[in-house]
Amino acid sequence: MRAPFRIITILVGFALIMIYGCPSKQPLTSDKAKELLEASNVFRPQFPVVNLTEAEVQKGKDFGYWALAPQAEHHRENGGMLLVTPEATHYFQGNPMVKNPVITLRTKLGGRLIEVKDIQPNPEIPNEQIVTYTYTWKFENDVPQVADLFKDHPPTEGKQGFAYGDNGWQLSQ
Repeated sequence: MRAPFRIITILVGFALIMIYGCPSKQPLTSDKAKELLEASNVFRPQFPVVNLTEAEVQKGKDFGYWALAPQAEHHRENGGMLLVTPEATHYFQGNPMVKNPVITLRTKLGGRLIEVKDIQPNPEIPNEQIVTYTYTWKFENDVPQVADLFKDHPPTEGKQGFAYGDNGWQLSQ
């Protein structure tokens, strides 16, 4: 007598799951990734590290922000060094190399998400997606003194992991 009761209970439970559904993982969409990125700390004001383009290196020389340093033996493999001028140290930190020049701004800038380009599963972590996106820093709003230097700065590509948990999709740590 007990066996039919168990079978009926199992069938009723299965029917309820089929009718009401069980919680299922919603796919991560571009719109959801954009919403979560924009609400996160990813684009909060911070001291940006900027990869300078050749045009920006030249403009920086023309504007008097930096000059080519005298050749030092230990800088030859990097094509030399750019020395930030005393007038520009208020805006820039460090002296970038000529080859692959990178400079840090002394003013915190916010970022602007341009586009979510791709969403792919993370092959190493189940239930995680890797989102590739492009963004730019808000040079024009926060540092008007150097905005002209960066007005044609190309978008930067970023990647962020998203994990699916009890509360849906969230940025991975």
